[in-house]
Amino acid sequence: MAQARVFFPEGPELLYELGRDDRMSKLIPSLLASGSSWHTQDDEDLNALGYALSNENIEAARRLVKLGARFDDPVGPENMPVAFIPFMMGSVEGVRFEIESGVDLNKVSFRGVTLAQFATRVSKPEITELIKKRKAHGQSET
Repeated sequence: MAQARVFFPEGPELLYELGRDDRMSKLIPSLLASGSSWHTQDDEDLNALGYALSNENIEAARRLVKLGARFDDPVGPENMPVAFIPFMMGSVEGVRFEIESGVDLNKVSFRGVTLAQFATRVSKPEITELIKKRKAHGQSET
């Protein structure tokens, strides 16, 4: 842990870097217990999950969520929910991960626009197809 703190001061980047490795991610609970927080943003206005999603590192994102990171945490200068990142980037794998993780596309919203609405307006055809498949499997889109 001390070595990790030398290269990355405590904060979102350290949590993300630890989350990139299964073995190292086991250190995250002790960091959280000592005062680190999932909600902390750095000078890039990102939290740990924001780094994982913006780097399209789905395995790290999966580990971070398993350890308690939340898709509805605000990031960026406008405090947008972190769940919007894959949709804005057009990351098919990121959107698939969020859907598989149970993100309710109708509940997560920013400035009155839900993820589902945002996706239908600006997403790649592959993302739109993922959402259609989700509807076909009984998850409502209304």
